Amino acid sequence: MKPTVSVIIPVYNSCAFVADAVCSVYAQTADVAIECILVNDGSTDEFEARIQPLRSRYPDLIVISQENQGLAAARNAGCARATGAFVQFLDADDVLLPDKWTQQLSCFAQDPETSVVLCGFTYHFIRENRFQAPETILPDNDSILMDLLFAWERGFTIPIHTALIRRAVLPAPPFISALKAKEDWALWIQLALGGVRFRYIDSVLVEYRIHENNMCWDTDHALHNMIRASLSLVLQLPAEYRDDFLEKQAQFLADRSVSIEKHLQYKREQTAAALRLMAVAGKPVVFCGTAASIARLWEKFRAEIARIPSKSILGAAGQASPSGGPPVSNAASFSFPADRLYAVVSMDNDREPAALLVNRGVSGDRIFHLSI
Repeated sequence: MKPTVSVIIPVYNSCAFVADAVCSVYAQTADVAIECILVNDGSTDEFEARIQPLRSRYPDLIVISQENQGLAAARNAGCARATGAFVQFLDADDVLLPDKWTQQLSCFAQDPETSVVLCGFTYHFIRENRFQAPETILPDNDSILMDLLFAWERGFTIPIHTALIRRAVLPAPPFISALKAKEDWALWIQLALGGVRFRYIDSVLVEYRIHENNMCWDTDHALHNMIRASLSLVLQLPAEYRDDFLEKQAQFLADRSVSIEKHLQYKREQTAAALRLMAVAGKPVVFCGTAASIARLWEKFRAEIARIPSKSILGAAGQASPSGGPPVSNAASFSFPADRLYAVVSMDNDREPAALLVNRGVSGDRIFHLSI
């Protein structure tokens, strides 16, 4: 009996591209039954009229319509309808190459323990009709969890449509619907933490198409959802990974560049998010700097600092405390358990207080800077 592949294609104002995506599904050379599910996520571009030719060409095409809820919710709706043994997620503006499933199903047949088979991809810049190979770390089952936690968007990425997935291993629902981006990253981490076996085919079998309406151009949107995804993930991680993830992710968020005109606004949001990461994980925060710099920090981040449980605030190395601000004491009076991670938050790149902490004999602790 032929296996069934359920293809889930969320559509939001992307009717200009969706025909190419659907045709690439039905052009697959694999001997499978196809269950192709379009999820109309509240499109306002005359969706029903514009997909009518696709309905006529592919009578078994399944169409679900819902109010606009975002990409994650649309994919979840498609998954709830899917019945196939395998699931293919495909964005409406991307395409599969004809041999994709043939090669991936061959991997599943060779190794029944494998539950996710990934493949290579190429960027296709539609306007220039130009193709470009990505510069990325290749996925490897033995290191995939570490790459997902510590290298995501730092040389490592897994576009969702590169994967063919056994439906049985997907959580229900697969995606965190509150995330409007980075929901795929959260899913990959969930699967890797659950011991799901990944395999990678070093062949380009999909196109990641780039055009002016791609979500990837909205760096501010992506950054905001990276923050939300990090907050969702940190407490799910095993203790042995949590500190490293927290440290690297907080600094990554604090260092991330955004458009110049929004830099100051988003620098504040990134720093606030890093403080929230520390608070959610119950990690101590040390506020460092001169009295004036601590006062500025407190004034700028009053709301975020107020969310941090008092037991997580060890104090501030400075001369005086702003009214109602965090407690201030000399660094020498701090007690540093050896197994803790500390965020040293400083204003104006003031490194002297942190140096003082190290000189006081805490260099064995995990201390990192979050400069504001």
